[in-house]
Amino acid sequence: MSGPVSKGLIETLLSAHASRVMFVRGARTITAGEIRAAAQRAAERMARLEGVLFLHTESAALLVAGLLAGTLLKRTVAVLPHAQPAYLAEIGADMGALMSDRGGEPVLVLGEGDDARLSADTGSDLVFFTSGSTGAPKQAAKKMSQLDAEGLHW
Repeated sequence: MSGPVSKGLIETLLSAHASRVMFVRGARTITAGEIRAAAQRAAERMARLEGVLFLHTESAALLVAGLLAGTLLKRTVAVLPHAQPAYLAEIGADMGALMSDRGGEPVLVLGEGDDARLSADTGSDLVFFTSGSTGAPKQAAKKMSQLDAEGLHW
């Protein structure tokens, strides 16, 4: 006897009703519609850029919004452990391609917005940076579909 088929986070996020609660931060709930709207706004701001998009946020909801923005643009997303200027220079990150909820004009922002139905290609590339045994940043590559398969299922 098999149990129900679970969907990965991205697939769930894309198909969920706008009011479905996806994250809770203290007393605040964050819905699928808010995350999709944040991803759409970030994708619109990053669409003019070419190359890798860099992502750093301490918010799980905005992390997912940034990953979704990258998949909407069919771009590689590099997930960063922090966004200190010296580190960004060390890994060759373009500051203009940084999706973050920090800084003067943050790219990742939760809030009201149109809840357009989005579709994304989970075959997009992801890059994570690890310190490695030498302490120098090393890249670890994955596909979004791998992350989704290995991650939480909803």
